[in-house]
Amino acid sequence: MEGCTVGVIHIPGGMLFFKNRDLANLLRSHVPDKGELSICNHRQDGGGTESSHIIQIQGDCVGWSSLIGYPCENDYQTAQLFQG
Repeated sequence: MEGCTVGVIHIPGGMLFFKNRDLANLLRSHVPDKGELSICNHRQDGGGTESSHIIQIQGDCVGWSSLIGYPCENDYQTAQLFQG
């Protein structure tokens, strides 16, 4: 979905808007530090982030990007769901 360029994260009190590439990079990150509190979460017991999904909407174009496993170790696969 080359034409879809904006992603949104809902947070308490508002929303954050990102270009899709920036959003995917953020979801792959280990901010603030790699561990249980990072966005891409790795826990000592083997748990943590199991998948990541981005829904992209622009005009009449809707797409879904997803990955299974830790986002820092896997690539997003994108499917175009609808184009009017």
